[in-house]
Amino acid sequence: MRYNTCYIVGCGGIGCWLALCLAKSFPPDHIHLIDGDIVEERNLDRQLFSDSDIGSNKAKVLAGIINANFVSDYIDASFSPDSGSLVFGCVDNHPARREILAASDRRGCDVIIAANEIIEAEAYFYMPNWSGTGVDPRIYYPAINTDRAGDPRMPCTGQGQVAHPQLAAANMAAASYAMILCHYHCRDEIPDMRYWPYHFLSTGSTSECRWVEDKNKPVT
Repeated sequence: MRYNTCYIVGCGGIGCWLALCLAKSFPPDHIHLIDGDIVEERNLDRQLFSDSDIGSNKAKVLAGIINANFVSDYIDASFSPDSGSLVFGCVDNHPARREILAASDRRGCDVIIAANEIIEAEAYFYMPNWSGTGVDPRIYYPAINTDRAGDPRMPCTGQGQVAHPQLAAANMAAASYAMILCHYHCRDEIPDMRYWPYHFLSTGSTSECRWVEDKNKPVT
C-alpha cells in the first residue's frame, strides 16, 4: 500500500463517517485525526457522537472510538504531514483546504478533499505534481485561493451552518466518495492514471465521475 500514514483534517459530518471506514483499511495507530471543534448538541443528528460527548473535542472523542492518534486544534501554515502520506480534508471552509493543499505541495503528500451541502456531495484527489494543472482544485475551484468564509480561526457566528444545512446521508456520500478515491490511488503499483477517477460529484439529480484524462474540461 502506498501510504503508511493518513490524516483526517476535520472530524465532523464527513470526517466521523470516513474515520470508521478508514480504520478498516489502515492500522488505526497510523491514522491521525485533527480538529479544534467541540461536540455540540446540533451535531448529534448527523455525526457519530452522543449526548455524553457534548463539550468534548471532536478529534479526541473520535480517536477514542477507533483507537487513533489525535490533535485537538485547527491546522494553519505550520501543518506538516509526513512526506508520502495521504491527507483527507473533511473541512467545511476554503481557508483550511488551502492550507491542506499548500502542505501537500510543501511536504510531498497526496490529498483527498471531501465536501457536501444539503444533498450534494463530492470528493476530489490531488497529488503535488498536479500543481498548476487542470486537475489542481485551486485551478478549477479558484475560490479556494482567496475565500476566507468559515475560517475556524476567525470569529464564527454560526451563519454558515444556517445557510448550508447538511444531512447525514450527504455526509456519508462524501465520505464514501473519498474512500473510493483512496482505494483507487493507494495501490502500490499505479497503472496509466489518465483512466483513473479524480473527482466524484453528485447533486441530487445528477452524478458525475471525472477522470484524469478529462483534466482540461471545466468542472461545473
